[in-house]
Amino acid sequence: MSSTPMPGSPQAVFADLAASLGVTELVPIAQGGQKFVLRALHAGRHVAVKALLVPPGPAYAVALERATRETDVLRAVDSPHVVRLLSNLKELHYGGVLPYGVAWIEELLDGEDLDKLLGTPWPPAEAALLLTHLSEALAALHDAGYVHRDLNPVNVRRRTDGTYCVMDPGLAYRLGEPDPADAHCVGTKGYLSPEHTRGTMVLPPSDVYCAGILTHHALTGTAELDAPLPPDTPEPLARIVARCLHPTPAQRYPDGAALRAALGTLPAALTTKAPATIPPTRVPDLKYVAHDDEFVDVHGAFGTRRLAVESISKDQTPFAIRLSPYTLAVTPGVTFSARTIELDDGDRFTNSFELTVDTKRARLNVHSATSGFHLPGVLEAAPTTIAAVTGSFSFISDDIDYEPAEFCLDFCARDGKTVSLPTITKPALIVGQDGTAQLRQLAAHGTLRIGARTHTWTGSKLPAPVEGLTIYGAANCHVEYTKAKRVALLRAVDRHTNRTPIADADTIDLVITHNVVSSLHPGGGADLFEASFILRGTAKTLADVRPGDKVEILTIDDLHAADIESGFSIGPSAAAAGRGDALAGYDDSLGLSPFLPGARYARTLISLTDDVLRVRVLDGAPLTHDFQGVSCSETARILEADGLDPEATHHLDGGQSAKLAYRHGRAPTVLGSMHYLLWPKQDEGPFLWRGHQGRLLRSALTVSTR
Repeated sequence: MSSTPMPGSPQAVFADLAASLGVTELVPIAQGGQKFVLRALHAGRHVAVKALLVPPGPAYAVALERATRETDVLRAVDSPHVVRLLSNLKELHYGGVLPYGVAWIEELLDGEDLDKLLGTPWPPAEAALLLTHLSEALAALHDAGYVHRDLNPVNVRRRTDGTYCVMDPGLAYRLGEPDPADAHCVGTKGYLSPEHTRGTMVLPPSDVYCAGILTHHALTGTAELDAPLPPDTPEPLARIVARCLHPTPAQRYPDGAALRAALGTLPAALTTKAPATIPPTRVPDLKYVAHDDEFVDVHGAFGTRRLAVESISKDQTPFAIRLSPYTLAVTPGVTFSARTIELDDGDRFTNSFELTVDTKRARLNVHSATSGFHLPGVLEAAPTTIAAVTGSFSFISDDIDYEPAEFCLDFCARDGKTVSLPTITKPALIVGQDGTAQLRQLAAHGTLRIGARTHTWTGSKLPAPVEGLTIYGAANCHVEYTKAKRVALLRAVDRHTNRTPIADADTIDLVITHNVVSSLHPGGGADLFEASFILRGTAKTLADVRPGDKVEILTIDDLHAADIESGFSIGPSAAAAGRGDALAGYDDSLGLSPFLPGARYARTLISLTDDVLRVRVLDGAPLTHDFQGVSCSETARILEADGLDPEATHHLDGGQSAKLAYRHGRAPTVLGSMHYLLWPKQDEGPFLWRGHQGRLLRSALTVSTR
């Protein structure tokens, strides 16, 4: 007897699904009528396979229409609160000829369906969170032109991270199309609007009504709509639910976007997840695993959450993970620690990742390269390097065709050579040729030699009258932000205006490349990005200078350049940033300043006291409710609470790329900014997850064994 599966047997169906969808390891997990749900592997990731199995004939045509409608809806909607479609619709055929079903692949959702969670009254904050996420889902559906028509407890799932997701839009229809003939007979009893029950036209207010039913059920513990809300229900929430449940559609919120806007007026405590409901994660258990360029798995105490990469550009909630306190001796003299810090308002938190380095037992260095590098690569390239931190403020643009020759903003030295001079007095981290490190204010003046002649130089941003030569560089540029459809903002610099000021004929700009005069610009107007830095002087002072002349930096402030092995300008102290003073040198060349009052960013901080260096990342993801990062004043308060001086602790980096890596054993551990995406540069192309790599860096602080 042949061992080939008979057509119509489970083995044959599984074989057809595997062949048509490219899946393996199929395991049935649910069935409802003609619909089957199976867990499977696709391209190395767990997915959900949906299948409608029906006999050939009229029933098949209906099933095909419904499946087409469902997949069309999911293809048109992009929201973290609506299940995601991962494949096209495929037909199944007996023997490759007679159709018997349709199937497709969706995101596999963890957690439990809402019908298993209702029955006892919920806390108002949890019910408000449910309604908020339902409003987000409905806003996405309605904006795409669809009405769900079947919002009920088995079509909503609470995921293990506490977020809610809408599923199964198989009964949805597109607005503007003819009134569907089945409008009066679809849906779930008990979860229909009055107009739906009557068989009249079902529009977005009907979905709003159903969201109100679910929220009322959550608050009261019963599906009976005449049950009163509990006395502890906040009045603003009760008012919103009552409007959702108004019997007249015109008196409800007109669509999901309007409901979402109304919920935005609620106190934050009513729309964010209570910290106690999310268990803390041990740092060794915190893992992020990429699957191709489409999906990322986030592992924590909550289990595993699979994310579509593009969803991270709109919602970074899965990266808001509280941590259990953790300490590790990386190597003698170097300790890593991690913990969660609850912020003052009680609703938000940040994660602190800190390296403590005894500089007598470990060596510091500034790693710098104009070609760029990624943080893990620094550890992988040098076996003696055991830790690295994103370092120094540098120029960032989305225009890859117009970038500076030297990305570091102001002072930078690498491999014993000063490659960029400061335009304004700023703090700097400086490592000497003897390996000693200092963190100090570095004044923007000094001396240099061109050919046989010595000149004094001064930074162009200093307010005092300039004598000798004047320094210009990438720090003089102005980063402009423009709105974009997919990536919100794009960064660029107008090359036509990105030049030194036009001056009289008695002024000459020297363009310096690799410490050599590469060109002269009489009257100014030199491109700020053309070289490492630009020297401006008078025609008389620079009369004997020619292209090809060498430039030797002699002193910077009171330091001899020959004594400097590496270093770079860094950011203001936490105290200065909190006060808003001494920030003039950071704004234009950054575009959006991380030092605006109240602005929350991830931050990398550095302090050096009594030969002990501390580098700390205060992590955050901007597209979250409770994990956005910290403001300048919050940063200062955190430092003071830990017994550190905000006046002596400086910003090493101030943006969402803040990242720290260390090696304990073979592979490097990378933490911070795990939500990081590489944007499509001109609003086209895919988002790429680069959580482990982070952005392309031009400088970093490294720690090596001595």
